Amino acid sequence: MNGSKGGTPRESLPWLLRVVPALDSLRGYTIHTFRKDLFAGLTVAAVAVPQAMAYATIFGMPPQYGLYTAIVMTAVGAMLSSSKQLINGPTNAISIALLSALAVVPQDERISAAILMACLIGLIQTGITLLRLGDLSRYISHAVIVGFTAGASVLLVLDQMKNVFGLSAQGDYHDHFLKRFWLTMTEGGQVHTYTLAIAIGTIAMALLLRWVNRLLRLGLPELLLAIAAAGFVTYFWQLEASGVQLIQEVPRSLPHFQIPEWNWNRVQQLSGSAVAIAMLGLLEAIAMSNSISHRTKQKVDINQLCLSEGLANLTGSFFQCFPGSGSLTRSYINHQAGAATQWSGVICAGAVALTVLLLMLT
Repeated sequence: MNGSKGGTPRESLPWLLRVVPALDSLRGYTIHTFRKDLFAGLTVAAVAVPQAMAYATIFGMPPQYGLYTAIVMTAVGAMLSSSKQLINGPTNAISIALLSALAVVPQDERISAAILMACLIGLIQTGITLLRLGDLSRYISHAVIVGFTAGASVLLVLDQMKNVFGLSAQGDYHDHFLKRFWLTMTEGGQVHTYTLAIAIGTIAMALLLRWVNRLLRLGLPELLLAIAAAGFVTYFWQLEASGVQLIQEVPRSLPHFQIPEWNWNRVQQLSGSAVAIAMLGLLEAIAMSNSISHRTKQKVDINQLCLSEGLANLTGSFFQCFPGSGSLTRSYINHQAGAATQWSGVICAGAVALTVLLLMLT
């Protein structure tokens, strides 16, 4: 599995180019290559902004932490990844796994616990790399990954139903997920008509724009446009006064260095889930990288890929990020948009950061 496109064995490259493959991709980098990476990076960023905010809210994190993860993890992962098209950051599967893992953590401690999880997961994934155990992941059945992804999708839909219908969450975090879901559906209050209408309208517009994109090949950012349209409707008709709940205001600030809050009792409580999520993250990234490499004929160094995942999570934990992995959706979009090198991921991270500074509320 080791190698690099262009015929130069990785073992013969200078140490820095082996550790940071993005620097190696600068050899022979042209304006044409930059244009392809620029277009791909901006296209992915248009999807990354609404996705990152949504994935953060799945397990109760303020939306800005999703954006922080989409900035730091995406940039670090792109610089270190042996896959030229893989995009790191918050993902559906990881957020669902965190929803379950952090259910035992009180709500007011969930932010620090999620950041600590990123640190633990980063350490575990880096350890797997140093022990050169990354190649063992190929022996895990593809059916396991498909089954987990399908199960995670079902949990995601069930968990978000309360927001679609405008219900208040019921049950204690010690209760089983299905019990909390049942209590919320039966005792969470009346369905809020305006909230339901906004949710259905947003989904319908996203699907309509996706159909238009496929029909006319326009390349419109359907998710971003759908969310923007829903936000405009909510603002124009003052639906907040009618009971439509808005997300928290996102501060116009970038992530800054901060050492994770290390609590040994919390580490013991979360260590089992951290191991499971670390393996899930590696499987998600490896599966997507292999899928893309089959089309591009690029050779992917699995251990280098595991290193990029570990260091991206570990670095992110020092910049208020929660755990992430290689995104199936954004990596596919990056590939389809024509990304030529890892620098499309760096451009994507920069575009998300610029969006935070220019468009978010103070």
